[in-house]
Amino acid sequence: MLIRNARRHTVPVVVLLISAVVVSSLPLAAQTQPPTPFSDYLQGKSDGERDGKGSAWWVLTGCSGGCGGILTAWLLPVYTGLPLWVGIPLGLAEMIAAITTPLMRLPSPSGLAVIGRSSEYAKGYTEGFQQRTLIANMGWSAAGCLVGAAAGGGCVIALQSLTY
Repeated sequence: MLIRNARRHTVPVVVLLISAVVVSSLPLAAQTQPPTPFSDYLQGKSDGERDGKGSAWWVLTGCSGGCGGILTAWLLPVYTGLPLWVGIPLGLAEMIAAITTPLMRLPSPSGLAVIGRSSEYAKGYTEGFQQRTLIANMGWSAAGCLVGAAAGGGCVIALQSLTY
């Protein structure tokens, strides 16, 4: 008789035991670990990269370098009698200087983004913001250099047609 009743109550008892184990382990799973300094840094860097944007004003720097580089490469040999191998590297150097000009000024993020955060978060945010903004500014400057080089090439063609 006792064996017959044990079989009938086995499934509810097993379900009850499994439920008790699951419910008792929920508070352990709900506990979160305190953030480590490294995770604060990574979160800050991620947020800084997301917020970093370039400035389209850097197109002007690129335009001046592109146009100046083309004109330098053409004008030096034509008007000074220097060989062409002197003018072309100088023009390219001027273009490269225009593209890399954003590296001379590190952008700084707004202080509002890091108020109330840990120092590791602020460090990561600043680094991520600066990296993303520098890359974007160099892209703007390179685009301006292409536009300026096209304009400089147009000036060279126009000047040659007037000269000959």
